[in-house]
Order: sequence, then structure tokens, then C-alpha cells
Amino acid sequence: MTFVGDVNSTLDDGDADLLDARDAIVELFGVLGVDVRPNATETESEMADLLLNLRESFRESEDWETSDLIRDRLQTLGFKVEDTDSGAEWFRN
Repeated sequence: MTFVGDVNSTLDDGDADLLDARDAIVELFGVLGVDVRPNATETESEMADLLLNLRESFRESEDWETSDLIRDRLQTLGFKVEDTDSGAEWFRN
């Protein structure tokens, strides 16, 4: 197995230390003005947007359980959801 394959396998297993290290590296590069986050494909973007719109509908109707379920499921699929004043935003972990 290659180094990249090993890293991806470890990330898929959810190794917390490695995920924390990756997040720190992404943040460091962000401070330097370099976006190193993996980009989502167009289809992934459309699906994530659709799910966030559904999630927002559940939030508006105060169905917190379903709203949280959508957020948590997106997270397990590798998307981070952040609620902001202007609405929910997502990016690929």
C-alpha cells in the first residue's frame, strides 16, 4: 500500500489524532492564505446543498432531531457543516 493509501485508510477509520493533525495543517495553511482543503465535485456540491436546504427546513420547523441527523450524517460522509448568521455553510473535511 502507498503512503497516500495508508493515510486515506487511517482517515477513513476516523483516527482522531490524525484528523486533528490534518485540521491543524489546514488551519495553518489557511493563515498563510493557502486553501488546501480537498474540493468537492460538482455532484457532491449539489447534493450537500440540497441536504443543507432540507436541514434548514427542519430547523425552521424546529425539528431539531432530524436537523441534527442530517448534519451528523454529512459529517460521517466527510462534510463539515457550520451554522453562520447567513445560514449553514459546508466544506469537505
